[in-house]
Amino acid sequence: RIWDAETGKQIGKALKGHTDIVNSVAISQDGKKIISGSDDETIRMWNTKTGKQIGKAFEGHTSIVTSVAITQDGKKIVSGGLDKTIRIWDTETGKQIGKAFEGHTSIVTSVAITQDGKKIVSGGFDETIRIWDAETGKQIGKALKGHTDIVNSVAISQDGKKIVSGGFDETVRIWDTEAGKQIGKAFEGHTDIVNSVAISQDGKKIVSGGLDKTIRIWDTERGKQIGAALKGHTGTVRSVAISRDGKKIVSGSDDKTIIIWDTETGKQIGKPLEGHTGGVTSVAISQDGKKIASGSFDNTIRIWDAETCEQIGEPLEGHTERVYSVVFFDNDKKVVSGNEDGTIRIWDLKEKNCTVMYALIDAEIEGCNFKNARFHGKDEKKFYHILYSGGGIVPEEYIPKTPDVEE
Repeated sequence: RIWDAETGKQIGKALKGHTDIVNSVAISQDGKKIISGSDDETIRMWNTKTGKQIGKAFEGHTSIVTSVAITQDGKKIVSGGLDKTIRIWDTETGKQIGKAFEGHTSIVTSVAITQDGKKIVSGGFDETIRIWDAETGKQIGKALKGHTDIVNSVAISQDGKKIVSGGFDETVRIWDTEAGKQIGKAFEGHTDIVNSVAISQDGKKIVSGGLDKTIRIWDTERGKQIGAALKGHTGTVRSVAISRDGKKIVSGSDDKTIIIWDTETGKQIGKPLEGHTGGVTSVAISQDGKKIASGSFDNTIRIWDAETCEQIGEPLEGHTERVYSVVFFDNDKKVVSGNEDGTIRIWDLKEKNCTVMYALIDAEIEGCNFKNARFHGKDEKKFYHILYSGGGIVPEEYIPKTPDVEE
C-alpha cells in the first residue's frame, strides 16, 4: 500500500498481478516505479501514479525471488533468489540483461547495488558476500568470507566503498568493496542473531538491532562499538533506521513500541512511541527527520512526529494481515507498505487515499512467529521467510518447537 505521509490516507484501489507471496519491494529514486519480487518466481514493475503494472512480468528465475533492488537511474533491476542466482533486468525492454550471475552455492538472501549502478552485492545461505560487475556479470575477486552462518542482510555505503553485513553468527562486518576484504575484525557484541543493519549517510556509523533486544552503534573507522548497547526494548528488535543527518536512530520491536535514540549520547529521546497492538516489524525515517513510519503485526501503518513522539492522525488501515515493510518516498509525501495479505499499497499522506499496487492469491497460512521468522505455509515448502525488510529465508532446522514471540 502507498500512503500519503501528511493526510494518512491510502492511495487508490487494489491491483492484482503476483500469484504468490511477495518477498521484497524496492522503489526508484524518482519515486515513479515500484519493483516487487515474489514466490511466483517473477519480478514486476509498477507505475506509482497510475497504480498499473508496467509491461509484463520479468521471468527467468527458476524458483522464489527473495530480494530486489533498482539502480538510482531506474534503468536496471537486480534480483536474487532461491535458485542461487542474481539477475539483472532492463526496465525499458523488460528483458534480462546477459546471463544469470552464478557463484553462490546456496540461496541468495539479499541484494544491493551501488549508486552508480556498477557493482552489485549479494549475501546468502553459503555464509558469503559476493561483489559482481554489473556490466560483465562476472564476480569481482573472491567471495568475501568471514561470517560463520547465514548472511541475512547487506547494505552499501553512500559512496559505494563499504559493504555492511549482518548474520546469524551474531556479528556485524564491514567490507572494502575495492580490496574485497573485511575491514578490521567482526563487530561483536550482540548475543543473538542480528536482524537489521543500517549505515549512516557519511558511512562513519553502523546501526544494528537483534534478537538480544538491543541496538548497537559501531564506528566504521575505529572498528569499535560506540558506547554501551542501547537498551530499552523488552522484545526482539526487528528493524533499525538512521536519520540522514546521522543524529537519530529509530528502532521497532516485538514489544509493540518504537524508540528514538540520540546517536551521540546513546540515550532515548522522549518516551517510547506507543499505539501499535502488535509487534513492530519495520520502521522508516523521513528525509527531513521529522516523521517516522512504522508497520506492525496489528495490520496497520502509523506515522509519528519524531519531535513530540506523538502519533500523527489515525492508524493507516487497509491491510488485512501483518505489515512487514514501510518506506517514505516522493519527498516524504507518500509511504509504501508491503505485507502478508499479498498487497503493496501506496499511501498519500496529504490526500488520505491509497492505491493497492497488487494483490496475491488468498492463501491460508499455518504456523507461528518465532524470533525473526515468519510462516510455514500449508504447501509444505521447507522454508520460512525472514520478517525484516530485505528478504531472505530460514531453513526449517532453525525453527524452534515453541514460539517465543508474543503477538
